[in-house]
Amino acid sequence: MAIAIEIIIPAVSIELKAKAIRRALGAAGRLLAATARGLIESSPGGAGNPPKNRTGALASSIRSSARKSYVKIVASDGGSTALEVGAVSGGGDTHNQANILFAHEIDARGNIKRGANRLKKSAINKNRKMAARPFMNPALESKRDEIQARLQQAIMGDIEFKLTNWRKNMGP
Repeated sequence: MAIAIEIIIPAVSIELKAKAIRRALGAAGRLLAATARGLIESSPGGAGNPPKNRTGALASSIRSSARKSYVKIVASDGGSTALEVGAVSGGGDTHNQANILFAHEIDARGNIKRGANRLKKSAINKNRKMAARPFMNPALESKRDEIQARLQQAIMGDIEFKLTNWRKNMGP
């Protein structure tokens, strides 16, 4: 079943078919995902640059999927949003063992701490900042004109003009 947009003007019918547009959106999504992966794989890293490829998890988590009227590009790796826009969080000195509360250690109140080792509350620094390492926005900016041209070609190339009986379409 083809989805189509139909515009009726007396004597002319214009029809846009969504199949070509959806195909162009899918190609645009794949192009953006590949460009973002390429930026990660060739990056030297550092603040302001795309993140450096270490394990390949971020690059391999980038996927695209075309829907009816939009394309969705997702980096599903856990820290991808923090890398794209930067982050402010806690953290602390993990090199100093006095700051670490070890599993099964007894705290000041006499309670046995369970689970994994973690930092003591007093050792957490609230001013830790990570600079942005954008990879999706630069990919979009570098391919914006190409994507716009592809979508325009899909829309304009798939328009059908048909002569119609305008009296029949206008009603009684």
